Amino acid sequence: MYAITGRVCAYCGSLASDNRGDVEHYRPQSIYPWLTYEFTNYLIGCRVCNTSRKSKQFPLFPRSRRLQYKARFFANPDALQEALTRERRLLLDPVSDPIDEWVDIEEEGNVARVCASTVAAENSTALRIVEETIKFFGLNTLVDLVTERDTHVQAALIALRKWKEGDSAKGDVVCALSNRYTPHGWAVRRVAERLAPTLALPSAQGDLKWLIEQTINYIQKADAILAKPIQPKDRKLAQSRKEEACWTLATLWKDPPVANSSVVEGWITAGGRRAEIEPFFNQLQ
Repeated sequence: MYAITGRVCAYCGSLASDNRGDVEHYRPQSIYPWLTYEFTNYLIGCRVCNTSRKSKQFPLFPRSRRLQYKARFFANPDALQEALTRERRLLLDPVSDPIDEWVDIEEEGNVARVCASTVAAENSTALRIVEETIKFFGLNTLVDLVTERDTHVQAALIALRKWKEGDSAKGDVVCALSNRYTPHGWAVRRVAERLAPTLALPSAQGDLKWLIEQTINYIQKADAILAKPIQPKDRKLAQSRKEEACWTLATLWKDPPVANSSVVEGWITAGGRRAEIEPFFNQLQ
């Protein structure tokens, strides 16, 4: 899951709870028990979105029929995905929907509001899904969330102003804030694309390289903690978190979303972790 989204909530863009997050079932187990162990139904979510806002709810368009279990779905994965696609859900799917095309940011006073893009506005179904998702998760109404998002956007706006005045180093600040795997990076990217179209924002490969470097740094921090005398329960927890990070790197090495395995292998090698990650890599089919 970290290899897919980083440690960021797939719904609101905030840092996942406890810097770790919950494994969120996009279609709730209580309604779709037969999808409980379907990997494509998993996301990383924060506790607010997963528990407080979504919980056991999964709204559909009025008069729509909810998808029911059929044995053929698990005999033919393509049939399952086709059936899921046809279900008239009202919530954005952060993985399969064209989020970059449908969701935008508009500045209203000193608030960066989430809104439907002009592309979504031309499609009544897309517009309804985006607007319902914004309302459902409180993307513009939860004060803590809005404040956190605005802090990132305002930091980017200040850096953009200085970049336009000739401070080239501030462009790097904007690029770091717009990383796809960082909290509210998508919001910063929308603002930067609109206000500074000539600024070269990070490519998908550049963002992936950053994620790998940060994951290696996470492992290094875990090693530093494990090198000290600590309580057994804390040692077990630190070891577990380290193993999760190792699996993240192994997954990205095996099946990277961009670049290729040899490029990712090179980054892991440069970070001094190849020998440690290789046993995890070899267990992946």
